[in-house]
Amino acid sequence: YTKTVLDLCGGPGVLASELVTRACKQRYTILDLSPEMCNIAESRFRDNGDIDVICADWIGDLIGHRRFDVIIIKNALHVLENAQYKLRLLNNIMTPGGVIIVVETVSPNHEANLFVRKLFEEAGLVGYKKHFFTEYSLKRLFKEAGLIEIRTPQRIDQVMDLIDWMTKKGVESNHMESVCRMIRSLNKYGNVYRSMKIQEADRVMMLRRQYCTVLRAI
Repeated sequence: YTKTVLDLCGGPGVLASELVTRACKQRYTILDLSPEMCNIAESRFRDNGDIDVICADWIGDLIGHRRFDVIIIKNALHVLENAQYKLRLLNNIMTPGGVIIVVETVSPNHEANLFVRKLFEEAGLVGYKKHFFTEYSLKRLFKEAGLIEIRTPQRIDQVMDLIDWMTKKGVESNHMESVCRMIRSLNKYGNVYRSMKIQEADRVMMLRRQYCTVLRAI
């Protein structure tokens, strides 16, 4: 039996390249909005007939034509408009017993979440994230979309170099300076230092908490 896998917002296929070599036999589909990302993925998997690449905003063109055993959404929910509605649509393309695997960055608490939102504002990246999740708000989104968690969620803590991350995003130097000033005045943010384990040295290191879970339709 060949499992069918859909990698939503799969970008250039980095995750796909890992999974197709490690997992069981599967028919893998990468879907992404960016033509540039899709071109990279197509080039990467040109010689692999088990991997399709689709350039589309979401799954509308798949409804009524394709169904999947596994749907993966990795670090993409935070950029989606109408996320609840788009999650509900997934019911239309899942096989009976199919699952959704979600990996998303969350803040450890509401106070830390406000701080992260402020970071994005200071860095001029307001349009980059549509949602700033805590674990609670992410769970609420799943419930409102008609999904339930069927596996104990994993929380994976990663340390992120904030300046390096902003540089990769193309943030201008004046924005980086304002972010650094904000970091230095963190005493205004109570327990954010502790909950996000921020360290200010030559670089600003910040905890990035990944929430990984498996869902199915109610």
